[in-house]
Amino acid sequence: MDEIPLLIIGKTGNGKSSLGNVILGKAKFQVSTSMASETKQMSEAVDVVNGKQIKVTDTPGVCDTGRSDDGVEMEIAKCVATMVPGPDAICFVIRGSERFTKEEMDAYENFKTIFGQEMTKYLILVFTRVTQEEFQEALQNKKKPPPPTFLKLLEEAGNRFVCFSNDLTNKSSTEQEAIRLLQRVVDLKIQNNGSYYSDDLVKWFDHEVTKEAEKTGHSVDKIKEELIKAKNPGLSVKGCTVM
Repeated sequence: MDEIPLLIIGKTGNGKSSLGNVILGKAKFQVSTSMASETKQMSEAVDVVNGKQIKVTDTPGVCDTGRSDDGVEMEIAKCVATMVPGPDAICFVIRGSERFTKEEMDAYENFKTIFGQEMTKYLILVFTRVTQEEFQEALQNKKKPPPPTFLKLLEEAGNRFVCFSNDLTNKSSTEQEAIRLLQRVVDLKIQNNGSYYSDDLVKWFDHEVTKEAEKTGHSVDKIKEELIKAKNPGLSVKGCTVM
């Protein structure tokens, strides 16, 4: 069965972990009840949805007052590196019920620093706490038009977006929206001729993991699993130890 790997990124409190649970239809990721990020390290879960094997990788939230930017960016870089050969789509989660701010745009620019411009080919914007109809109305509001930075983001994402209504914990209200997102991912994969997102970091990591497997006798999958659980301090990401 072909696997569809997805990477979820975004600010703390925007609903990343809840989105992962909605996509898989099960409570696979721990969800915070406060604005503090529950996801401190990368975590991933796999399940079969509508006959397709979906692998979701959740990342720590940026703009988390409990962690340094360097620590979060290092953890996200590790997420990218371990997703060999790479994700089919990168889902950037934004709280659609609030005004798009400079902080949100800064978060996006930070992600581009980590992923490179290539990420825009695989980017899907996911707006939480807003319906498709409400979002379309906000886009067309001439009295309070969206800020130019938001329109730039939408353009860089190729106008690819999916909206999730208010309650991400209500399976019945989000099931169709999750199906719409997965269809958007499939369409994007076709558009990208079946290619995965990749960069020099992913390729480098793949080489290093293979080398480590040969040296230790462990399987490549075992080494990746240990790295995900932060139990293999022997590998490093471009000079920085992965902890």
